[in-house]
Amino acid sequence: MTMILVLNISLFAFLGVEHKQIDLRRNFSFHINQDDAKKIYLFEALNGEKEKEQKLYSPTITEKELKKNWKKWLTKFPRPKGAIELEPIETLSNGKLARHDTYLWRPLSLQFLSNGNIAVNDQKASQILIFDTSASIVRKIGKKGQGPGEFLNPYTISATPNHIVVGDNGNMRIHFFDYQGNFLKGFKVFKAYIDLAASKNGLIFAAPLRISPESALVDVLDENGQLLRAFGKAKFGNAKSSWQISNFIKMSLSGKDELFIAYEHFPVVCKYSREGELLAEYKIENEVMREKEKINMARINKGISLGLMPIIFSIYSNKEGFSILSIFPRVEILEYDNNGKFLSHYFYEYEYRSYDVFFRDFIISEKNGKKYFYLLKTAPENEIIILRPKKYLN
Repeated sequence: MTMILVLNISLFAFLGVEHKQIDLRRNFSFHINQDDAKKIYLFEALNGEKEKEQKLYSPTITEKELKKNWKKWLTKFPRPKGAIELEPIETLSNGKLARHDTYLWRPLSLQFLSNGNIAVNDQKASQILIFDTSASIVRKIGKKGQGPGEFLNPYTISATPNHIVVGDNGNMRIHFFDYQGNFLKGFKVFKAYIDLAASKNGLIFAAPLRISPESALVDVLDENGQLLRAFGKAKFGNAKSSWQISNFIKMSLSGKDELFIAYEHFPVVCKYSREGELLAEYKIENEVMREKEKINMARINKGISLGLMPIIFSIYSNKEGFSILSIFPRVEILEYDNNGKFLSHYFYEYEYRSYDVFFRDFIISEKNGKKYFYLLKTAPENEIIILRPKKYLN
C-alpha cells in the first residue's frame, strides 16, 4: 500500500488510533496487518523492502469497531435525495487478468489516452498497463530498473494526445513513451511529485511533495524538464505541525487547459489558468464532507498532522466541468459545471465490507450520450470496476 493509502486508516483516526510523526520526504510505502486479536497495525516498508519494516501505528482499534463506526456514519448520513445510483457492469479483477499473465499489484491511478485506451501505473510491478475500454489488456510498458524507460517507483501518470508521461519518484525522472509503449525520452527531476498533469502543448503541471510551508503547490515544467514557474500557496494548517498533509492536492487538467486542484482533506476545489492565475475557488457544499472538515480542523488546532480524514480522493475534469470522488461512508461522485455549479450526485454502495473498501481514482467516459465510470479499487483487493447510472432516488 502506498503513502496515500495510509489515509484510508485516517478514516478511523478519530477512534483513537495512535500514530507518530513521519518524515514524508523519504521514499516509502505502507501496508496493513493485523495481530491475533484482529487489531490493526500499519507498517512502513522503506523503499518497498519488507525486511525493513517499522511499526508506525499502535494496535488500538479492531475490525469490529471499524464496522460499528461505519454503520454510525451511514445512519447519520443516509443516501442523498435525488442521487443517481451506479451499478457495476464489468469488473477487471486479478482473477481475469491472471489468464493473460497480468496482475494488478499496487495500481495507483487511471489515465485516459486519446485513442480511447486506459493507462494504469502499477507501483509494485514497476509497469504501466494499457487496457481498452472493455477492460481487456492491450500491452505492458516498462520494467523495474534504472535504465531508460525503466521504473523504481512510477508514482504518477498523465498523457498528451501522443505521449504517455510517467513520474518516477524512485529514479527521480519523468519518462515519455509513445502509445505503442516505445520509450522516447526522459529527464531528471530533483523533487518527488505526488501528482502530474501534462497538457497538449507540452507543459507538465507537477505537484511536489512540499518540504516547507512556503513551497508552491504546483511546478510548471517544459517538455525538457526546465522549471518555468511555480504557483499556489498552502491554505490549511500551520507552519509548526500540520501544513504538509493538510495541503495535499489532486489535479486534473481540463480540455480548456485550465487546471483544477482539489484539496484532499478539505472540500475545496480551485481553478487556475495554465499561467498560474487563480480563476476561481469553489467550496463544496456536502454534509458528509462538512462533517469531515470539522474533524480535520479540530485536529489541526490540536497540532495533529497525520490523523486527518480524507475528503476528496480524486478529481476528474473535461471541457464541461469537473467531478470529485469521495468514498466514506459510501462511494460518491459529485459533478459540477465549469463555473462550479452543482449538476449531479452519483453513489455506489459496495456489496460487502464497505467500511474498509478503498478506491484511489476514477475517470469518466461518455458513449452515445451515456456515462460510464471507471473506479480503481485498491482494498480489500485490487481491481477496476466499470459502472453506469442505474436509477434516481425520490
